[in-house]
Amino acid sequence: MCNCENVDFGTNANATFVRFPDHMGTYRENRVKAGLSDGAMIDNCTLSEVINLWVHGIHTRGVCCGHNKIVPSVAVALESIQKMKELGYKQIDKSRRDIFKLLNCKEAGK
Repeated sequence: MCNCENVDFGTNANATFVRFPDHMGTYRENRVKAGLSDGAMIDNCTLSEVINLWVHGIHTRGVCCGHNKIVPSVAVALESIQKMKELGYKQIDKSRRDIFKLLNCKEAGK
């Protein structure tokens, strides 16, 4: 459940840096070659769910708890879309088939 209180998008005020797991090694290496970090800041309230996705081999590309303002979501690599569906995740917008609603965060206003 999201516990963001007055946390704006992009501030990382309620987030933890986590290195991308080994199954995302190529992605991680390409980021480093491009001068980016080998991990990402992940909202604390989504961290256990993201780690669970990684345990299931999902290649994440971005995650946001929604900060009690928008739908909590995760973007995944194209090769992970089918597995996300098998794990019970629902797409938020059919025009962006790589973005799914997180299961363990409440939606804004709910």
